[in-house]
Amino acid sequence: MTPEEAFEFINKIYFEKHRQYLSENEKQVIYGVWQGQTYQAIADEIHLAHQSVKDIGNNLNQQIGNIVDIKIRKNNFKSTVEQLYNNKKRNSELTSSPELPNSISPENPFYPLNGAIDNENLFFNRQPTIKRVFELLQSGSSVAIIGESQVGKSSLLKAISRQSNRLNELQRQPIYLDLQPLENEEDFYCYLCDEIGIDDCRGFQLKRALKNRRLLLLLDEVDKIAGNGFTHNVRDWLRGMASQGSNTPLRLIVAARESLDILFGEGQTSPLANICIEERLEVWDEATARLFVEMRLEPTAVRFSEAEVAEVIGESGGHPQRLMRLCYELYRSYERSV
Repeated sequence: MTPEEAFEFINKIYFEKHRQYLSENEKQVIYGVWQGQTYQAIADEIHLAHQSVKDIGNNLNQQIGNIVDIKIRKNNFKSTVEQLYNNKKRNSELTSSPELPNSISPENPFYPLNGAIDNENLFFNRQPTIKRVFELLQSGSSVAIIGESQVGKSSLLKAISRQSNRLNELQRQPIYLDLQPLENEEDFYCYLCDEIGIDDCRGFQLKRALKNRRLLLLLDEVDKIAGNGFTHNVRDWLRGMASQGSNTPLRLIVAARESLDILFGEGQTSPLANICIEERLEVWDEATARLFVEMRLEPTAVRFSEAEVAEVIGESGGHPQRLMRLCYELYRSYERSV
């Protein structure tokens, strides 16, 4: 099996169990393990901390092992997956039928219904925005992605993080932080140090630890640090670490529901607004929404009528998450009619 075939097989059985696909980082770890690389070599290649890659590998072993009821370790990962693949292929050949009833795909193509899109193959129509973000980063600016709830900000941040070839031009390691679960500044610094792969520290020690680092810090749900448990200190620290010229330790991409001046204004100009150029993430126009529906339906035998397409687009208002859910329910109605 090639690494691509192995990942496709693992991704499929993972989806069958959890109804979601593996992430890009999990994909790269599987590729690396399949090619006999150490976790450290994989970490260096995909610009993650060694411990993060090790954790991803251990989690994959446990998750896949639970699905197939086999104890999996790094040293038997490849042989076990190959055996499972061959067994499943053999069983499929024995039970396969030349006819598929009604030719409707067994899987509803409109997913995920909640949360960010981690699978790059499902990410849709934000390339112009990504291009603009990288242009701003290369000019020396940090960026704020502004948009209403569930319009795709988290998916966009993760897509930017995946595009390591462009990040290599910036010579910065992407670090994605979802701030939503955090309760206070202590949580923020612990989370940051853990994801970077350094000992937990604060103040001058943290500044010294980052002195020779070049990071692209992607802060999702940055609205969180405007609430209780957070002071202006954390925003001032971010500004200080991201505004030291071309060699600044941090370059920021933050995602928020409203302008940073409104979010952190506190009666004066926000310290982050001064260094982050805002890029607004809008809902899809009608043409884009239509293309999304067509592309998701293309691998299936189902085709929505013109009236149905117009109805789901109109009802969703071009909001990606609402459109996804409406199309999911419409597709289910086709399945129930079989």
